[in-house]
Amino acid sequence: MLYVTVHAYSDLSARAAQELAVGAPESVEARKLNAESLELQGKWDDAAKQYEEVLKKTPDARGIHFRSGTAAAIETRRSEDEIARAKKEFAEELAIESAECGGGIHIGRDGAAGFGLDGGDRAVFECGET
Repeated sequence: MLYVTVHAYSDLSARAAQELAVGAPESVEARKLNAESLELQGKWDDAAKQYEEVLKKTPDARGIHFRSGTAAAIETRRSEDEIARAKKEFAEELAIESAECGGGIHIGRDGAAGFGLDGGDRAVFECGET
């Protein structure tokens, strides 16, 4: 029964994504969905371009600076410019999340400690009391 349910929801999800891609391909939602799909395929540069387009339309969108910074930082061939861009995106995300969470932002040690981005680790943002 669960197998059938999973496939039913998967089909609905795929159909909705296709309708979004056809009906509003330049929308923020379509670009976010496309970027997430590109991430899953390991196409980080293409995902970053989609996130850049999202940020042009909605610079204060929650989570997008984080995902954009991650896309810039995740490649093994990171340049100094890409690392600087990732740090900038993480700082932007902190500013947005701080406003949303009353200043309770913590960057996990397992994440990008000090924004050094060593080892390909990802920053973890969490709302809470400071």
